[in-house]
Amino acid sequence: PDAISILGNYPNPFNSSTIIKIGGSVNIESNVSIFDVTGRLINNLPVTQNNLVWDGRDSNGKTVATGFYFAKLNGLNRATIKMLLMK
Repeated sequence: PDAISILGNYPNPFNSSTIIKIGGSVNIESNVSIFDVTGRLINNLPVTQNNLVWDGRDSNGKTVATGFYFAKLNGLNRATIKMLLMK
């Protein structure tokens, strides 16, 4: 099987939502974790397709503050991208 990787996000910076692009074969056991700059886990997105949408909300559905966030691909190939949410 092809390796899975995180390719980036667009738009970046973003206002309300961003698309996180995943390359390779989608693996149900992989997920993308969103962290804030302090390392606090904001949300977990299961990788079910090659384009994941993060709506700028935490796992409780609350809109997060303006700032930098990190999307980390978990699974066999780990990678992290930096995203900027600007309201």
